[in-house]
Amino acid sequence: MDAGGKASIRYVRYKNGAQIRQSLVTQTGALGTYNDGNGWGLGSVAATEDGATVGIAYLTKPGGDLYFTLSSDSGATWGAPELVAGPVGRSESRTSTCSGRTGTIFT
Repeated sequence: MDAGGKASIRYVRYKNGAQIRQSLVTQTGALGTYNDGNGWGLGSVAATEDGATVGIAYLTKPGGDLYFTLSSDSGATWGAPELVAGPVGRSESRTSTCSGRTGTIFT
């Protein structure tokens, strides 16, 4: 989230415990808040084993439009988000708004 309270998706990549990349995936303000302002957007990340290709699917807000974007250079740059479905009419509940990766396992 930027200083003005606008949310976006950022891709952060680590190697041997050190951050090696951080890139903006969506435009600032692309995600709406949910849960009375206690979270931003909903999404999932998938990557090839070598990390060269990374895909992110996300809702802009609960029940909102579903988008997908792809990087083919390890997250350095991202294609334009493509509308997959919208509005989806449902939302999702989570206990956390952050995910991480250990080895080949996403949490």
